[in-house]
Amino acid sequence: MIVGMILTGCKPKSEEGSTQGGSQLKVGLITGLTGLGDKSMNDQALLGCQNAAADFGIEYKVLEPKDTTQVMDYMQNLIDQKYDMIVAAVPDYDTIIEELAPSAPEVSFVTIDSFLQGENIMCVEYLTHLGSYLAGAAAAMKSETGILGCVGGQDLPTISRFIVGFEEGAKSINPDIQVITKYIGTTWEAWSDTTTAKSITLDMVNNGADVVYQIAGGAGLGVIDGCKEAGVWAIGVNVDQEEVAPDTVLTSMLTRGEVAVYEAIQKAVKGEDVSGHFVADLSNEGVGIVYSRHFTEEEITQLKEIREKIISGEITVTDVLES
Repeated sequence: MIVGMILTGCKPKSEEGSTQGGSQLKVGLITGLTGLGDKSMNDQALLGCQNAAADFGIEYKVLEPKDTTQVMDYMQNLIDQKYDMIVAAVPDYDTIIEELAPSAPEVSFVTIDSFLQGENIMCVEYLTHLGSYLAGAAAAMKSETGILGCVGGQDLPTISRFIVGFEEGAKSINPDIQVITKYIGTTWEAWSDTTTAKSITLDMVNNGADVVYQIAGGAGLGVIDGCKEAGVWAIGVNVDQEEVAPDTVLTSMLTRGEVAVYEAIQKAVKGEDVSGHFVADLSNEGVGIVYSRHFTEEEITQLKEIREKIISGEITVTDVLES
């Protein structure tokens, strides 16, 4: 069966070198630099491996690089150890995959939140602008100041995709709403810099923001902490982050990485080709938001109506990656 659970209430431990189940298929998972416990993309990818291990008896190993210089060696070691699949939990390592994949045609590479393609590469693309539109609408419904915040890890086109969708969703509810956008840094280390993330968030709150959307990976925990301290709403990303701060996290914009990883492994177990372009959108529940306890029934109804209008094409959300 395909397991599509959202990661909540799970605190993964480091599993470098661990294996689960039998030996039919060997999967190596390489996390982003924030490692396990980020309550984001790394934990989602782990959950996909765990679900596949439970259902198919595959073996998996989790490697947690501390800097990008380790990743090439990690991948090459997995290839040398005859692993059948290498999963990159984040798109940060696409250039390394692009270099290694042609020389290891027997290995399937899976890269998340990516557009990289090749004969033995499966990329998973999230239509994040669609889910972010819903998050923006939700934020505008709850904002009392008419000012929202967005904290991105880096100023990248993929992050702009979130932000533009969020702004459009917010303005669909309140055309006069303002959105303050700031970025944590200019290198991959920004995605784990919770201290700067919290500082940026508190500055936004001082400038009137009362709902802040984090698109910052592991550093997003700093955003949520800042919102909790300031007594304003936070919007999480990737997984349902309510457990991080139950009275602070209004909702989360979901990307279902665990489903994508599970489906890739399932294909390999069945002997099917693992390559191509997997698109996660609202219609297949690859992206979405949490209809949390913080919304009224009327607000949930309105948000679900917006979702259906996006799916039907009645509402068009700008995709900056297609501009």
